[in-house]
Amino acid sequence: MKYTNLVLLLLCLLACGKDAETPSVNIGEPFRPYFDLFEEEAKRRGVEDIFAETGITIQFGDPSDLQFGNSEFIAGYCDIVSSPPIVNINESIWEILSERNKEIVIFHELGHCAFERQHLNELLPNGELKSMMVGGDFDNEAGNKIINYSGFRRSYYLDELFNEATSAPAWANRTPVYEEITNSAKVLIETLNFEEANNKWLPNSTDCLNGLLENDALAIENTCAELQELTNTIDDFTDSNFELEVALELLKEGRVNLTWGGANNGMQVGIDKTGLIRWQSSEGDFFALIQASDWRTDGKNVINIVRKNNRYFLYTNDTFLYENDFYELAENSIGVEIETENMVKISKLNIYRFD
Repeated sequence: MKYTNLVLLLLCLLACGKDAETPSVNIGEPFRPYFDLFEEEAKRRGVEDIFAETGITIQFGDPSDLQFGNSEFIAGYCDIVSSPPIVNINESIWEILSERNKEIVIFHELGHCAFERQHLNELLPNGELKSMMVGGDFDNEAGNKIINYSGFRRSYYLDELFNEATSAPAWANRTPVYEEITNSAKVLIETLNFEEANNKWLPNSTDCLNGLLENDALAIENTCAELQELTNTIDDFTDSNFELEVALELLKEGRVNLTWGGANNGMQVGIDKTGLIRWQSSEGDFFALIQASDWRTDGKNVINIVRKNNRYFLYTNDTFLYENDFYELAENSIGVEIETENMVKISKLNIYRFD
C-alpha cells in the first residue's frame, strides 16, 4: 500500500507541480502585418482567441518540402499535423506578390490551420468564386477564374472565411442592364476619325508600330517582340461618369490592352483572340480573368466600359460581363497596347461623358 501511495505522490509532483506550457505563436516578421489583420478581422466577426489552444507558426519554408503539386507554383501550405501548426510560405513567390495577394495567401493558409477548412471550389450565382479557400486544379471555365479580393467584394470573402455558412451577397445576384446604367444623356467628347491629316490615333511610322487607315478602320500592327503602346490625352474625362466604346478585331494571336488613367494608378482591360478578358490595374493587381460568352473569334467585337459613380461596368457585344470598383485615376489618358507581333483593327473608338 505504501508503495502505491508513493507512486501516486510522484505522479502528482510531476504532473501537478509543472505549469502547463502556453502554446507558442511564432510569426515571422514579413508576415506579422497580415497575421495581425487576420486576428482583427476575426474579432470584428466575433471570433477570438483562435490560437490560444493550438499556437501557430508562420515562416518561410523550403519549396522542396511542399507536399502537393509543383512547388515552383505553390505560394504556401499549412502543416496542420505539427504542434503548433505551421504555415510555410514559398519565399521566391512571396517576393513578387502584391500586398493584396500576400494577404490572400496568409488568410487562405490560416483558414486551413486555424479552422481546418478544406478547399471549396464552388461558385456564387453570378459565376464568381464562392470562397478564398478555392484550391487545387479547379478552373472556373464560365466565370471569373481569379478572386477579386478588393473593394465591395472583400467584406463578403472575409465573412465567408470565418463563417462558411455565409449567404451569397447581393452583388452576386444582379445583372446590370446597359440601358439602365447609361440612362443619362451622353456627350461624345472623343471619336476616332478616318482622315490621315492630324489624326492622333494614327501612329507615326516606327521600327515596331505601324498604322494604316482603310475601309473605315484603323489597323495597327506591332512587328516587334516587345509590347508597344499608343496613348492620347483626353481632357477632363476621368473626373466624371464616362464610357469607353471600342469596336475591334484581333487579326493575329496575342493580347491587346485597352488602357486608361495613366501608367500609375490606371486601369487596363486586355483581350485575346478567343475573348478571354483580363482586367487589372496598371500596377499589376488583377481583378478579373473571364471568358466573354458571346465573343466572335473571327470578326468584330464591341466593348463598352462604363464608369458610373463608384463602379465600373463591362459589356461585350451588349452582354454584361463584369462589375468592378472605381478607383481614382492619375491621368486623363486612354491608350492601346499591342503585345508581341500582333495586329488589331479598330473601327470605332468613342468616349462619352454623362451625369
